Amino acid sequence: MRKVKFQNGEYYHVYNRGVDKRNIFMNDRDFIRFLRSMREFNRIEPIGSLHELNQLRKKNRDPISKFANANLEIGSLVEIIAYCL
Repeated sequence: MRKVKFQNGEYYHVYNRGVDKRNIFMNDRDFIRFLRSMREFNRIEPIGSLHELNQLRKKNRDPISKFANANLEIGSLVEIIAYCL
């Protein structure tokens, strides 16, 4: 269990690295998947998996659907102000 409770309106420095300092991105595809995951999973409403989201988007070509705009501000869990990979 987390020792520190996150508070609204505060800034947090979050970081991670591979086990034994191993590389976590082996190629450009890994970078792209991580960036997409960071965007897609930063939502209050669960989306399932990236695969499920892709299937939903293929089936529902509605440009006004709630998944159509990748940069939705409303419904985000956190505001990401900077990152470095």
